[in-house]
Amino acid sequence: MLRYLLGRIACSAAAVWLVATLTFLLLHAVPGDPFSTEKGVPQVVLRNLAARYGLDRPLWEQYCRYLGGMLRGDLGLSMRYPNRTVAGVIAQGFPCSAAVGLLALSFGFPAGCLLGVASALRRGRVSDRLLVGAALVGVSVPGFVAASFLQYLFGVRWGLLPVAGWGTLRHLVLPSLSLGLWVAAVSARLVRAGMVDVLGEQYVLYARAKGMPGRVVVFRHAFRNAVLPLASALGPVAAHVVAGTFAVEQVFGMPGLGKHFVQAACNLDYTLVMGLAVFYAALLSAAVLAGDVLCAALDPRIRLGG
Repeated sequence: MLRYLLGRIACSAAAVWLVATLTFLLLHAVPGDPFSTEKGVPQVVLRNLAARYGLDRPLWEQYCRYLGGMLRGDLGLSMRYPNRTVAGVIAQGFPCSAAVGLLALSFGFPAGCLLGVASALRRGRVSDRLLVGAALVGVSVPGFVAASFLQYLFGVRWGLLPVAGWGTLRHLVLPSLSLGLWVAAVSARLVRAGMVDVLGEQYVLYARAKGMPGRVVVFRHAFRNAVLPLASALGPVAAHVVAGTFAVEQVFGMPGLGKHFVQAACNLDYTLVMGLAVFYAALLSAAVLAGDVLCAALDPRIRLGG
């Protein structure tokens, strides 16, 4: 177990390094720099700004300095927010993004699991076809489209929830629901497929032959193995939720990291873009690792040390 975890942590660190390197090279390959678009600024001021952020140094030296700072936990100063560190921008915007993402996952996973189990138990019936169709629609509709629809329905037409802003729990309902619907649809499809396969296994048939209650057979014996595909998909699902948060935050005007990421990319804020890319790479690597460990906890046949 320990050997496996150390190996996965090393792979995650390598993935974060690769993301940081590619982001650094791609940003510096873009023509111009964060200060070249400023009009009416004296050249001496531009040179001083370049010297302050190290843009006047060779590219390899900038890269080495950035990696060294990243290893120390120092992501540098933002080039577009005066006197603000990248870590400070992340600390300010992450609670908003984390609240939306965690609420979406907290709603989507349980709802999807229940719908997937219900659909598998009614396989071939009208209710099963309706649930499968609804899950297909939920997977196909982008988060920002669902956000706009919910915004109009619950905010404009019915006036039940705020359509934009941040600060109260009511402001989190619609953004979280916009992302949670996709999570629920994916979870339902994966759990249904797993349950359909597991319900025909011999140990499930044996448990039923022993006279065990149907609820015990489904949730104690069948569901534990049927949920394995969903556990292994934890990383990709988390990645989609993170990517969807960017668009949803723009729709609802929320001050999360998605807003900073989009603005930093448009303004060529090198340090902020690289810092956010590294932060999200580490976050998603942790989610993938958590999914693999969860699979091993649910299925003792998986040998983590293998």
